[in-house]
Amino acid sequence: MIDPPTYVSFLVRLWREPTLELPEQTTGWQGEVEHIQSGQRWAFDTLDEALSLLRRQVTAPETARLTDE
Repeated sequence: MIDPPTYVSFLVRLWREPTLELPEQTTGWQGEVEHIQSGQRWAFDTLDEALSLLRRQVTAPETARLTDE
């Protein structure tokens, strides 16, 4: 019998907020990653941080996943 595939699901939210000094300009991208199965969330200030978080979650051993690093 073949085991079902293992998968994890994430929701990635991205937004930009206006700066206080110049409301017509926006800050860099900010966001949040949510692990769908557990509901755990992580905030990030750059896309590189989001990708790093996702990379850690999918490459970590099962026991080390879903940490607040």
